[in-house]
Order: sequence, then structure tokens, then C-alpha cells
Amino acid sequence: MSFIKYIVLIICCFLQVLFLLLPGGVRAAALPVHDILVLHSFHSGLAWTASVNQGIEEILLAKDRQDVELHIEYLDSLRWPGDHNFQHFSRYLAEKYKDMEFDAVIGVDNISVDFLRRYHLQLFPMTPVVYCGVSCTGTEEIEEGRYFAGVCEDVDLAATLDAGLYLYPDTKEIIVINDRSADGLIYDRIIKKTLPTYAGKVFFQVWDDYSMEDLLEKVRAVQEGSLVV
Repeated sequence: MSFIKYIVLIICCFLQVLFLLLPGGVRAAALPVHDILVLHSFHSGLAWTASVNQGIEEILLAKDRQDVELHIEYLDSLRWPGDHNFQHFSRYLAEKYKDMEFDAVIGVDNISVDFLRRYHLQLFPMTPVVYCGVSCTGTEEIEEGRYFAGVCEDVDLAATLDAGLYLYPDTKEIIVINDRSADGLIYDRIIKKTLPTYAGKVFFQVWDDYSMEDLLEKVRAVQEGSLVV
């Protein structure tokens, strides 16, 4: 089973519990179809977004299920970042879904969850939110309990470095590859917190501002005794 399908199965378990916990009167009065909003942080053409969406659809829209209607939306935050996007998108969702009450909302990646935390009460009051693809370490704590639940993708950089140094004890240099995306900024805080622990033991470089073409060229030129993370 792929990692994405594993995460989606966990989400489905959350959703099944949420549906079972609906008040009896609500279940009796509601239509048999559960309306679920899927909110992606990025655009539909991004490979990661497409793979997560495919996993959600394969599980929730399986052939033997006819009780789920998915509504897919994209924040497009890579191409349209910032608070202005949030404000515009909140107005768009409010107008488009003003006559619809969702049974659940799925937030994919940090930016969509940040948006939902900010506008949950305004747009989807009392609607449960299930999230995935979220880097929780180093971010403001996600509201848990009554309305928010999900799966965090926390990175244990220290354990990864320890494993690498154990497997390759002659390592003289470690190169950490990151980027400057929203998730990359979260990882950057983890990197800056972790690396001082290894001061004097190994030399570090952090590559976080290269194009994919330049990055591939630099990785090909890495010398023996270096470890790329």
C-alpha cells in the first residue's frame, strides 16, 4: 500500500467516526449522500496535489460506495500566496456554498489548514475538519478536539542524521536539501534547531535556493565522504 493511500485510509476512519457521531435526528433528516469538501493548498497540476487527490477519490469514491459527494477546491497558494488570496478565497467559498452544509472538510497541507483555522467559524461552523500532509512541528498548534483532527508529517531530522552517520561513519560533510516553500520554512526551523547539536562533528551545508536543474547538477558533483539528506 502506498504512503498516500495509507494516509487516506486514516482520513476515512476519521470520517466514518464523525458520521456515526452525528445526532440521530440529523441522520434521519439528512439525505443519504455525505457532502465533503476537499481543500488543497496548491493547484491541480502539481504532482503531489494530484496524487493526494487521486488517493482520496480512490477510497471515498470506490465502486461499492454511493454515499459520498466530493467537492474539490484549490487554494493555488504557490502561484497566489498571501493574505489577499485567503480573503478572496473565503469570499468565493462563502458565495459558492452558501446554500450547502458540508458533513466534513478535508484540508490538505499546511496552507489549507491555516486557512481553515482562520475561517472555520465563518465558513463552516460546527463542521469537522480532517487534515493530512501537515507539518505540525514548529507551527502554531492546530486546534484539536471538537472540530479538528488529522495526521501530522513531522520530520525527525536528528534521528535521520544519526542513522546516516551510523551507516556511513566516515562522513565528513552533510548536505541538507530544502526549499523556500511554506513547508520548507517549517523545515528550516527544524534544521536550525537540530544542526548545532552536531557542531564540531561534521560540516554542514544547507541547499534551499536552487532550481531543480541546478540542484541535480550539484548533487552529481558531490564527493565521497558527503551525505545528502
